[in-house]
Amino acid sequence: QTKISVFPRKSLVLPMLKHLFSGHTVYPSEDVIRQQESFSAIHIPHQIRRMTNMEILSHVKVSHGGMELIAVGQLLKLRKLGVVIHDTDKDGFDSLLHVIGKLNKCLRSLSVQIRSPSAADGSNGFDMSMMYSTYPRLLESLTICGIKSGLPPWIEHLHQLTKVTLHDTSLTESAIHVLGKLVGLRYLRLRHRSYVRGDLTISTREFKNLRFLFIEGPDIVSISFDEGAAPRLERMVWRFTRMVSLVGIGHLLSIRELELEGDCDLEKIGVILRDIKAHPNDPSLKHIPAAGN
Repeated sequence: QTKISVFPRKSLVLPMLKHLFSGHTVYPSEDVIRQQESFSAIHIPHQIRRMTNMEILSHVKVSHGGMELIAVGQLLKLRKLGVVIHDTDKDGFDSLLHVIGKLNKCLRSLSVQIRSPSAADGSNGFDMSMMYSTYPRLLESLTICGIKSGLPPWIEHLHQLTKVTLHDTSLTESAIHVLGKLVGLRYLRLRHRSYVRGDLTISTREFKNLRFLFIEGPDIVSISFDEGAAPRLERMVWRFTRMVSLVGIGHLLSIRELELEGDCDLEKIGVILRDIKAHPNDPSLKHIPAAGN
């Protein structure tokens, strides 16, 4: 949470440094549901190639062309990488894909954020599918923000992937089915503009091991769970600006906590409350009205 954007050109080299975190997030208003936060990160240190013990580098900003990423590809102990790229920097994005390929045997966590002047834009031109043969096979956590070309096709082969966070990805229903087949997935966060349809359906026999589901933003207004869907889901948080319906709570065999944040018809809350009371697990229901109401 500092506003530092760059180290001095002749910055100190810390060869034993293992963890470097940076980034500054600003919320334009208290209502984080309706307003998109702005995020900044620091440029990659000039002497990063000498910091061979680096294990965590998150988040760093890629300058145009991404030449400094070449050195990052030499950090073979790196297990967590978070990168911010401008939406016009196609060369920088291609350099990032090359680096991820070189680190495919050590990376456990990857966050790629594409930034544009307009928060509603995102990039259709960036595509992670081109690194199909060198994807990070041991990845456990994946965050994608601002890439609208769909999920990378190699995601279905990430058998150790447990956490996925999506933001400004404009996914279709078919992508949700792909995520639903990831047997290792435990945590799923669908943030602002991650899904293009207003209704989200979790289908039968999908998300078999999901424990936590977080949904945020004005796009999704209806959620339904088919019978046999997400049998191990224990906690669900839904932050919305408008809720039309929430159906199928009774189908969630392991549900323990349900949190709803936003303004909605109290009658709908009543319907949900009846489903909660009828559930054999006696799950808790928490409703938080939108800020300022």
